[in-house]
Amino acid sequence: MTLQSPEPLLNTRTLYRVVKYTFYKLDPAWRRLPDNDRQSTKDNFLATLRKQNALVPRTYSLIGTRGDADFMLWIITDSMEGLQGFNSEVLKTGLGKYLTTPHSYLAMIRSGNGTASPLKNGGG
Repeated sequence: MTLQSPEPLLNTRTLYRVVKYTFYKLDPAWRRLPDNDRQSTKDNFLATLRKQNALVPRTYSLIGTRGDADFMLWIITDSMEGLQGFNSEVLKTGLGKYLTTPHSYLAMIRSGNGTASPLKNGGG
C-alpha cells in the first residue's frame, strides 16, 4: 500500500515551518566548576549557537522566573532534520553535558505567503 500526499512534498515544505521551544535546566554541578571551565563551556555553547544562524536560534533567560528551567531556546526552521542536527550539536557542547530538558514544545506554522519566513515578514 502506498500513501500519497495531496500536495507535492516540495509545496508542503515551503508552506510550513517547524517551531521548537526547548526549556533547559542547568545541573548545579556546573556552577561548582572553576570559573575558567564555566567560561570555556559558555563560550563553546555560544559559538555553537552562532554557527546555526540559518535556524535563527533565540535565547531567553528564565532565571528568577521559573524553578524548573534556566533558559529557553526558540528555533524556527524549514526542516526537522535541521532541528535535530541543531539539538544534537547543542548537547555535544561542554555545557550540553550539564543540561536537562524539562519541557520541549514542537509546532508547525504556516508561512504568510507560502514561502517566506515569518521572521522576515515582520512576525515573531
